[in-house]
Amino acid sequence: MRIERLLALSLTIALHFTQLHAQPDTWTWMKGDNTFGSAGVYGTQGVAAPANKPPGVYECGEWMD
Repeated sequence: MRIERLLALSLTIALHFTQLHAQPDTWTWMKGDNTFGSAGVYGTQGVAAPANKPPGVYECGEWMD
């Protein structure tokens, strides 16, 4: 019983002091409009073209587990 309490206390302390920070300045704007809702130009799938650009989106990446 004492070992379980010590383990739980250690885990609580470790999680309390663990901080997660995003990595600042790791993203670079490459191409496309910087306004929300702008239309994208998709072109032909699998064919690179200088006119292709991604659409302006809000929260373009999400995570679900």
